[in-house]
Amino acid sequence: GIALGQLLLAWFHGAPMADAALVSAGHTLAAVAGARALGSIGAFDSRLARPRDVLLLAALGGAVATTLAGLGHASAVYVRGGLPLDVSLAFVVSWLAACMGVMVISPLLLVWRTPWPRTSVVELAGSFALLLVATVSSFGHVFAIHEHVPLAFAPFPFLIWIAMRQGTRGAAVAVALVAAVSLWGTLAGHGPFEPIENPTESVALLWSFTAIVALTVMLLASANAQQHKSRQRLADREARMRAILQTAVDAIVTVDERGRIESFNRAAEQMFGYDFDEANGAKLSTLVARADLDACKRLLEPLPRGQRFGLVIEIAARRKDGTT
Repeated sequence: GIALGQLLLAWFHGAPMADAALVSAGHTLAAVAGARALGSIGAFDSRLARPRDVLLLAALGGAVATTLAGLGHASAVYVRGGLPLDVSLAFVVSWLAACMGVMVISPLLLVWRTPWPRTSVVELAGSFALLLVATVSSFGHVFAIHEHVPLAFAPFPFLIWIAMRQGTRGAAVAVALVAAVSLWGTLAGHGPFEPIENPTESVALLWSFTAIVALTVMLLASANAQQHKSRQRLADREARMRAILQTAVDAIVTVDERGRIESFNRAAEQMFGYDFDEANGAKLSTLVARADLDACKRLLEPLPRGQRFGLVIEIAARRKDGTT
């Protein structure tokens, strides 16, 4: 598919078939090499749910594998008898374009089946509408402001919001939207990267900007997704622990580092006569007979220092009615 697309593009622009074959071979080999490199790493998750996965995609699929695409284009220029400067420029521009393609298109394809987070339709539509307005304002002929004013960064607040709220799928769609609008504006002669004297330099700057935006936004979205998954695992573990505590036959009481009760199961409620709302946050000494308060204090001494009890003592407990 990549080879056929490159050949058709070359034919459409009237390029020699020899050049088209070299460029097509470079891009095809880059895609194959990137896929093989990522597939050989067992730790790579194609859902891009961790920052490590995004960095692997950017490094192996983007920066390294796409050098083959740059070499293909540079070879075509060299075969035509291009000067060394032209060959170098062809390599850099083609390499940047391929990197941009990997960072914009690949995440979109990889995470497309990832479910959207449970946010309101109004928030989802509003976020993308504001992002579109900001991007068109930056790269379209909207404001009569000198092109060197850094309006290219106007979409960033909305990109960050989408990355934090709409997950990796929303972030990938947002990056693709910014890439499409910025390319349209630049080719139309508008925006911060408007071609003035050197169109090639303008396009190279646009590719660099797009790749950096894609990497930043996808890293933020993946880091947020990883944290959300960790919080969900912790919540599930706490729910299982609460279920175990509540169904235990023996009375179980846990305290925090200040010695205040934080869990109190049903067996403890029956034993001591307190319900959970009464016991929660109370000092453990509330449940200890007065004669054993000093022993209870020694038991709790390691807690503020984050140490384990390391001490097993037997103390008399006190019920709500004062009996032991």
